[in-house]
Amino acid sequence: GTRPETLATAAELQTRTAADHANVPFITLVNKKDLRPSWSLDEDVVAELTKRTPHVIETSAKTGEGVERAFEEIAVLTLESSGAENER
Repeated sequence: GTRPETLATAAELQTRTAADHANVPFITLVNKKDLRPSWSLDEDVVAELTKRTPHVIETSAKTGEGVERAFEEIAVLTLESSGAENER
């Protein structure tokens, strides 16, 4: 979450992945939430990202905040994209 270049790279990876694999779920993790006051990203960039992709989670590897939610969300999205939720 501290460098705009990293976010630009993630957006490019998402675009390329979606072009070849439309049903693959994608979550953007904006890390270093514990360092938010020192981020180079401003609020508008994060807000725009959230509009573009509904699955944006701020995380902190240091504190663990948001990490469990990220794993839960990718699991749910993976099951939904595979149609597994209809098999239960």
